[in-house]
Amino acid sequence: MKLLQTKWMEYLRSRSYSPLTIQAYKCELQMLRRAQGDPVSLTPAQVKEYLTDRGQKVSACTMRRTISVLQSFFQWAVDEGWLAENPMTGVQGPRERRRLPDVLSEAQVKQLLDADHPLRDLAILLLMVHAGLRLSEISRLKRLSVDLQAKEVKVIGKGQHERIVPLHRDLVDALHDWMAKMPGYPHDPLFQGYRGGGLKPRAIGCAIKRAGERADLPDLHPHILRHTFATRLLRRGANLRIVQELLGHANLGTTQIYTHITDRDRKEAIRKL
Repeated sequence: MKLLQTKWMEYLRSRSYSPLTIQAYKCELQMLRRAQGDPVSLTPAQVKEYLTDRGQKVSACTMRRTISVLQSFFQWAVDEGWLAENPMTGVQGPRERRRLPDVLSEAQVKQLLDADHPLRDLAILLLMVHAGLRLSEISRLKRLSVDLQAKEVKVIGKGQHERIVPLHRDLVDALHDWMAKMPGYPHDPLFQGYRGGGLKPRAIGCAIKRAGERADLPDLHPHILRHTFATRLLRRGANLRIVQELLGHANLGTTQIYTHITDRDRKEAIRKL
């Protein structure tokens, strides 16, 4: 089992999965092994028993992830010759009920950005509100990632995929001021932590939480800002493909959730006539 797990981890790394994703996949496999034994010796009935038991303990969202991970593992094991057949063939997860993401209103965006923030926190906020970056992407930014003359930033997203995101004028000003205040070498992190490396995603999330409290928006969290960025683009007539590219979504279907928000806006506008 240990050799099999190691080989699968190597395969995931070769496909540019992030360390956090690989760790999550590893945990799913280990939970299955602890509950039912060596995965390569399991029958479809044993796998179904495990999934039924797990489904009674976790949310539908978590259950969908479990099924997706194990489907991926067993299919890989079949392809590599470890198994003759996939014991999860035909298994489907619970239907997904997509919840519309929370977004800030235009008044709340102004309220957030008009509050008195430290320069670093303002730059981080603007990277999310005006560029839609993820926490992990902000954490990985280097000084050389930012081209103030071209007014763009090179972002390393999921799967190590690169994308270029144009910079809003307010973001250009904030980054210019931040980089002038904290000079460094090109390969230095744009936002440094206390130990010299890049500011960790969790620390960035805490900074955003504090920013929300300063602006009297205590429920603010990073995903709201990224959702707000996407929604504001669509409300201003941006093409869905452009929004997909700016967000770094591999699948257009992931981006389409934001069209439901603008649909809701239109319906609300008609209701108020």
